[in-house]
Amino acid sequence: MARDAGGAARRQRPGQERAVAQRRAGGADLATRALAPRWERRPAPIAADLEALLAEVPAPEVRDLLPPAELRRLAGADPEALWARATLGLPEPWLTAHPDFLVRLAAPAFATRREAFEAAASAGGSVLTPALVARGLRDPAVLLREAAARAAGQAGFLALARLAAGDAHARVREAGLLALARLDPAGARALLFERLAGETEPGPRRAAALGLWHAAPDDPAVLDALLSTLAEEGPTVREPVARALRDARAAPLAEAVARALDRASRRVNPIPAFLVRVTTLYHRVTGHDLGYLPGAPPERLRAMARAAEAHAEREARQGPSGLSASRGAAR
Repeated sequence: MARDAGGAARRQRPGQERAVAQRRAGGADLATRALAPRWERRPAPIAADLEALLAEVPAPEVRDLLPPAELRRLAGADPEALWARATLGLPEPWLTAHPDFLVRLAAPAFATRREAFEAAASAGGSVLTPALVARGLRDPAVLLREAAARAAGQAGFLALARLAAGDAHARVREAGLLALARLDPAGARALLFERLAGETEPGPRRAAALGLWHAAPDDPAVLDALLSTLAEEGPTVREPVARALRDARAAPLAEAVARALDRASRRVNPIPAFLVRVTTLYHRVTGHDLGYLPGAPPERLRAMARAAEAHAEREARQGPSGLSASRGAAR
């Protein structure tokens, strides 16, 4: 029984195993003959066997051995639809130019499968089909599934991006969340908030945070959630978010900082590092120094919150030109 790079067995029926062995020993004709008796049954298992053949025999050879008329006789169905499903909807010119593509995509060696998939992803257009991306997302290798998740975003396959966002591995989830945020920012909003709050792995949390930022950089709920990450000890989420927030508009950020400082003033032990980062970011974006000093009492934090809120109101009254001027001064 064939095994993939992850050690998982590729399930084949006895007839398929004989066909594979005979293909390797004597060619495509013998492989087809080994499967032919199965095809006289009704219903014939032609669809599964066709996929098994294409994993071992170059597509043009299979096409010659099983022309449309023969496929129709065996399957009693539309031969072109059957062929399209088995070949992942890939265009005939691609299969002709890359006759062993499906063989390499099913190879036991991960490097061979990845090379094949990435060649199709680079070609893009009609070559990067939903069925091909879905096949990549089912691969046992994490890095190939990650590449498939990126390809889903590249090609605009929203359903497949959602599938990738639920993968068992954090790298694939991260790529899926980034694709979702790019393809459907409004529809992905609830999921991005959920993953930012509930994910245990930093990579998907970072993707959720940056996805929210790019989708709605002025949204108060987004800014509140992003500012909260500045309290984290680990840099994986905190630092990319801090870099992104340097490009925030002054008025919305000042309002979010005011809310953050007000919440901090009500905590028994606010995190000093968080307060330093928030006030430093505020100064960088607005050009206004709140005068924070470590150990500031709650009353001082509330006064800083009021100052930030007042600054936000002034920025809002000034309009876009005022915002640009304050940001330029800060930098």
